[in-house]
Amino acid sequence: MEKINIVLLNKQAKPKIGSKEAAGMDLRMNIQTAQGYTPLLVGESIQFGTGVKVQIPRGWVGLILPRSGLGFKYEIRLANTTGVIDSDYRGEIQVKMRNCGEHEVMLEDFERVCQMVIVPHYKVHDNLNFVDSLEDSERGESGFGKSGKQ
Repeated sequence: MEKINIVLLNKQAKPKIGSKEAAGMDLRMNIQTAQGYTPLLVGESIQFGTGVKVQIPRGWVGLILPRSGLGFKYEIRLANTTGVIDSDYRGEIQVKMRNCGEHEVMLEDFERVCQMVIVPHYKVHDNLNFVDSLEDSERGESGFGKSGKQ
């Protein structure tokens, strides 16, 4: 795989990789306030830049996912659940988070709030085949729990 080029728009927003085997890199809020934090009230959302632009190699995609700590502890969610950063996007990665919990949360300036995992993807553009019907399978059209719980 080619290297991933990253432009830092703010050195304090540098992504962090938690360990040698980490699947993703933590992205930060590129926000600096006089008080050192941004309150996220219950039921409210905040949109911000992460302070990075990336050049993802062709055939790969960046998935923006929540960090488990914010989700488990405070019920902070990404507004669109998962972000998709295509390999041809060159702008600053933007994030919108929502407080779905029961308590106000103080997000520190440059706090690590989400992560980007870069994975290969199927090349959809050149491989769509529109047909009138699909091949049969054992499962067929059964869904939504039809396979049981265990």
